[in-house]
Amino acid sequence: MSMLKYDDLDVRDRKVLLLRVLGLSTDTILRLQDGDILLTDALSDRIREVMNNPDDTTQCAIVCRNICRDGASYETLEPDKYLEHINGLKAAGGRFADDTSTVAEQEPDTVREDGFAAFAAGIYPKPVLRYFARSLDLGIYTLILNLFCRLVLGFDPMSNSYTLVAWAYFLYLVMLAVEPVWIHLLGTTPGKWITGVRITDLNGNKLGWNAAFVRSFRLLRFGLGFMIPIYNIFKMVRSFADCRIGRILPWDLGTAIERPEENMGGRIALLIAALLVVGGADKIGNLYVELPKNRGAITEQEFYDNCAHIVKYDSITFSDVPEYAVETDENGHVKSVTFELEYTAEDKEEYIYKQYNEMYVAFLALAGAQKDFNPIAFEYGNASKVLLGSSFANYEYDYAGMKIINEVTYTGYARNILSDYLYRLPDGTPYFKQTFKLIVNN
Repeated sequence: MSMLKYDDLDVRDRKVLLLRVLGLSTDTILRLQDGDILLTDALSDRIREVMNNPDDTTQCAIVCRNICRDGASYETLEPDKYLEHINGLKAAGGRFADDTSTVAEQEPDTVREDGFAAFAAGIYPKPVLRYFARSLDLGIYTLILNLFCRLVLGFDPMSNSYTLVAWAYFLYLVMLAVEPVWIHLLGTTPGKWITGVRITDLNGNKLGWNAAFVRSFRLLRFGLGFMIPIYNIFKMVRSFADCRIGRILPWDLGTAIERPEENMGGRIALLIAALLVVGGADKIGNLYVELPKNRGAITEQEFYDNCAHIVKYDSITFSDVPEYAVETDENGHVKSVTFELEYTAEDKEEYIYKQYNEMYVAFLALAGAQKDFNPIAFEYGNASKVLLGSSFANYEYDYAGMKIINEVTYTGYARNILSDYLYRLPDGTPYFKQTFKLIVNN
């Protein structure tokens, strides 16, 4: 792209250069200088030319619209402001009337639809900010839906890869249903509202229901690639690049974007805070909802009820149903739980995998019932690391009014450190025994 050089020109010549680069004819410029027509009328005519000519450049129409929105006349026009903007767009790949290449060379689904140069009255070339504003919207939908599943249906949709994939697709269907309602009724969404963005039609009116739905569907199609793996990454990267250089994104076609001009630092800080609050609420809410229903001093039956709740909530599966040895006190309250596993040469076990799920369910069913148990401290503290990473190690650990003991003895096996399992050696007599015990401190 040829950059504009205007430092040696006076104000009058800079105005002429600006208007020529925007595609106004010599006759139109002369009429503007004579006061026969208004600048806004001339620029509006130019915008209509762009809209009806698929070989024209929408970059010209964008700058024309910005001048109209600023309410400038030919006499008050400040050319340096717009010439600098044009050079910025040119540096990023934008094309104007003085460039030999045309928009027709660009990808059709980026700035064109059915050969019609639909013009968006505003472009918001802030891809990172737009991405995180949309992330906040999705975070809010996720929080509400997760709470419904966890509190009403009794399971965590994020607990395994199968439900996680299905949940992700369902989440975007929810977005497709909910976002048009936000846009149609309010002209914005929570994320857009925080960043000061409002979506309207070209006349500044709220989008109709159909137009709002089409906008969200185009986003899902062109911006997210229908969330098809790999393809969606390609579409997101391409949309990021197009937005960054000021191209009209497919879902912005035929709409206007009203955006703030000031206090963006405060809006960004508010957006970051909102993302942290929503994400934190979802995580912390999950930790507390996962806690077993029976708390305090529990009976053996209440312990097994707690186990059933955790297994269902976290969608845990076992190759064999674990057998726990439960010891109670004189009042019938659980004072210890033991999980034991033993393999001898007769069992002919080639591989022994860690029993994390069996240990975790027993631990949370009993420890989670204790008054001193803090799910946040457990999740981010040493206790979870001990349970997860020390299945084949001997240890004793005091936590939440309990003592956790793990004793492991084995011969004829070697440990694969990377994948954390035991494999049988060709020589020697194989033997393995693990005793995992939870004791409630009096």
